[in-house]
Amino acid sequence: MIKQIVSALIMIFMLIPTVQAYSPPPASIQYHKLPPPPPHPDPCNPPDPRCQPLFGPYIKIQLPPRLIMTPDKLLFPSSGTKYSFVGDKFEPDGQQYLRHRVVTSLEGNGDGRYYVVSILGFDRDEPPKLKDFRITFKEPISKQDVEKVEIYLKNPVNFVPTAQLTGARCVPDFPNPKSHICLDTIIVVKGRTTRLDRTDVRQTIGVKGTFVPGNVAAPGIISGFSLGTQSLAVGGTVEVNGGTKLQQYLNTQTQTVISWSTISGTLDEIFAKGVSLGTSVDSQGSFNGRQYTAYNWNLNASSPDPVVGSSTSFSSPPEGKIWKIVATGSNFDIGNGSGTTMFDGAGTVVVTGDQNQKVNLTFKQPLDCRTGTRLAFITEGDIKFEARPNDDYKLKVSCGSYTSLKGSINLSPSRVDGGDLKGIFVAKNNIVLPKPDDLSGPFIINRDNTFASHPTALLRELLKLVFSPS
Repeated sequence: MIKQIVSALIMIFMLIPTVQAYSPPPASIQYHKLPPPPPHPDPCNPPDPRCQPLFGPYIKIQLPPRLIMTPDKLLFPSSGTKYSFVGDKFEPDGQQYLRHRVVTSLEGNGDGRYYVVSILGFDRDEPPKLKDFRITFKEPISKQDVEKVEIYLKNPVNFVPTAQLTGARCVPDFPNPKSHICLDTIIVVKGRTTRLDRTDVRQTIGVKGTFVPGNVAAPGIISGFSLGTQSLAVGGTVEVNGGTKLQQYLNTQTQTVISWSTISGTLDEIFAKGVSLGTSVDSQGSFNGRQYTAYNWNLNASSPDPVVGSSTSFSSPPEGKIWKIVATGSNFDIGNGSGTTMFDGAGTVVVTGDQNQKVNLTFKQPLDCRTGTRLAFITEGDIKFEARPNDDYKLKVSCGSYTSLKGSINLSPSRVDGGDLKGIFVAKNNIVLPKPDDLSGPFIINRDNTFASHPTALLRELLKLVFSPS
């Protein structure tokens, strides 16, 4: 019976509104049955004469920080009793007969303060009937209030049992970046003789900012974005869109700064080898020398057409197949901005010009990868990734290694509100990141572990040069 009650309560909290004014990504809710919590004080403290221990059946609900979740109304449909939340507590709306007693306390400190709501007055011989009440919350919630909670949680001395900074889907931060606020509504239901283990209803709000959990190889001070333990590689200065340069980037790293002049000759030899050995792309109707428009690319295709689904053992060696895009002019686009480009298999794509000129490479739409895909692009020109309006200006790259031997990598050539990227990015010059104030949610660059463990043709030697002290 009590388990059915908790299920009903979970359904109630599924209706909790997300942060409307802040417009985060849709909240994801996970339910976890945890061991019984340590003893917790009663929800109101003496010497307040109204405060009494919780005897008999009761429901106790610990809410996330009040800046994000403040109660508004409490309704008992069976009796018609209504409460309004006024001045940190529920007050009855003028009814004379009140079967239930509602006790509210405000706990915690500063911007981490949160409400604990306890409902008593249930029949001693029956479990609490949760279907008989509804609770709503005040909205909208301002972006500023969400940021206040984020700042509060970033201070290691602060603790809130119902909120913490985690990765997406409330995953603990290591090795994930602290890119989301995990909100935890803690529910305890007690009958006359039984008590159910606490139940947690969790949802997340993405916080704005750029997060790069990874090994970093480039000059500069770590500033303007958060670093974890495993991923972004650049060969020059990291620059945040808007002109802010992050210098002294390797100040706290054990690696030495990349000396591109020392390794450039070998890198040029690797590129020339790829141009010499690569299979020229010949995709009828999907390739015109300036653009590749097919929605899929089979990196182990048995013919020069990467749209072809068949492959052979000859076209699928452990290090993958080498492809060559021979561009007409100095610019080449992947995608036309109307769909997603899906990659499958293992391979390296070298981009060169029909007159041996440097070619700038632009990804015009989201780049997705099937499980196990190992993908690499190498060009001498710049590399750009564009976010589209119909993707809510969220940049998506699911896998790969991207190398600009003589240019820059721009992850924010136009409007970007957030991003979910997985890859290794190497450039001689700058890597341009979004301007933090322009983001409305997290911009995360994760490491492509599959590729890093098993680089494709040409990339094993290239990455060894870049990541090794020089």
